[in-house]
Amino acid sequence: MLFLVMDKYSEDALRKVYPRLNIVIWLAPVLQKTFRPYDTTYMSFFLMRTNMIHALQKLGKPFWMLQADTVWRDNFFNLISTDDYKKSDILLDQQGYEGTAPIRKRTMNGANFYVPVKSTSQSLVESWLSWQKSVYITDPDLVKMFCLRGDYLCDFIPYSLVTGWEWIYGDQKNPPIMIQMDGETGGNKEKVLEKYNFWFLDRNDRCKPDKVSKGVMQMNEGTVPRVMTQSKNREQFYLKLGEILNQIPVFGHYSSIYGGLTSLYLQFF
Repeated sequence: MLFLVMDKYSEDALRKVYPRLNIVIWLAPVLQKTFRPYDTTYMSFFLMRTNMIHALQKLGKPFWMLQADTVWRDNFFNLISTDDYKKSDILLDQQGYEGTAPIRKRTMNGANFYVPVKSTSQSLVESWLSWQKSVYITDPDLVKMFCLRGDYLCDFIPYSLVTGWEWIYGDQKNPPIMIQMDGETGGNKEKVLEKYNFWFLDRNDRCKPDKVSKGVMQMNEGTVPRVMTQSKNREQFYLKLGEILNQIPVFGHYSSIYGGLTSLYLQFF
């Protein structure tokens, strides 16, 4: 197992608890400052990750992306087999949850996905990398375009296994195995996760089993607090706006493929 870290703080924190870990540190200047969503540092992280996927593909290695701000109710890998998706060029999580409008389903969320080793998958990653080397565009906006145009064969992880944070603001029925807790752009995610009872570490960065049990129980019982933040309100507004635009005849077809609000903002401003 190899850990790639971007700063000395991360390296020191890992070695303090696990001194025998294999750690490679890459002090990329653009990644030394806390990034703001959608600025150049944020987009540089996407480019770095795509380069890593590309390198692993060249080495004949598949790639699982599992984002750290994802809450697990059970062991995800016991419940999914990539052998069931052998025909797919990429396996993706989906925006939203089961109650999300159909027009937004089967669209990449971007936090959890799998890239197998096959020639068409390598072609997908090379196209992905080529775009991000020259255009500020996020993974979901770009891969969505590939999938909806039919450039590659995309498959999707069922909502029973993975949903986005929107499940919390729905009816909280049929809890998924994992919830991806993004949608915060104001920083201090630790404090926000504490409000959901989804922060499981103590002051010494040690996992607290009682906190984990409480978080899992909330998911099972459908009692996760519906925390309202400025970021969540803004995100819900943009998602609803995009949903409305994508239902407009003719325009909506092209908007759904090419109309990532993030990417449009970056191109023109």
